[in-house]
Amino acid sequence: MDRPTLLSESKTLIDSIPTWKPLKPHTSSSPPITTSLYSTTSKDGEFWCARKSAIPATYKQPLIACILGEPTMGATHSDHEAKYIHEITGVSVSQIEKFDDGWKYDLVADYDFGGLLSKRRFYETQHVFRFEDCAYVMSVPFDGPKEEGYVVGTYRSIERLSWGKDGDVEWTMATTSDPGGFIPQWITRLSIPGAIAKDVPSVLNYIQK
Repeated sequence: MDRPTLLSESKTLIDSIPTWKPLKPHTSSSPPITTSLYSTTSKDGEFWCARKSAIPATYKQPLIACILGEPTMGATHSDHEAKYIHEITGVSVSQIEKFDDGWKYDLVADYDFGGLLSKRRFYETQHVFRFEDCAYVMSVPFDGPKEEGYVVGTYRSIERLSWGKDGDVEWTMATTSDPGGFIPQWITRLSIPGAIAKDVPSVLNYIQK
């Protein structure tokens, strides 16, 4: 899929979130942020979960810098993620390519969810779009080799930051994923809302350090 089509389809999906099924909101105490949660099942049977948060303006610049990252090895969106998502055990970034409206790169991300679960590996192309009053980060899965000791999963997501000259930043994220292996889909569906909600305070605490 080319970048203009990816951006158009991502905008349509993000804009449709208010029509999805509302879930119980998540409230964090440190910092005090309430995150709205939603879910839907697409026409092709994919289960999507989404969150929306109003982030205080004091976080604006560091939040944008963290979520977008830079088109530089060691400073990408994924490099930042590895510092606040504790289940990530390694990221490998390659093929960084710049465009007038942003950049993209390929990612191999390894996760360890603990317990008896096998380690997971995800192959994704990360697309970043930067505009005057908003930005998007999309994760698009691609097929990669199977490695001994890892179960290959798939992960697709869309993040949007929207802002004005002053005021809060609206941070919206939607995802659908399959961790692979023998984890039942119903367990995955139950765990996704809480997992994506906790990322909000995790990021805000990370960018304050």
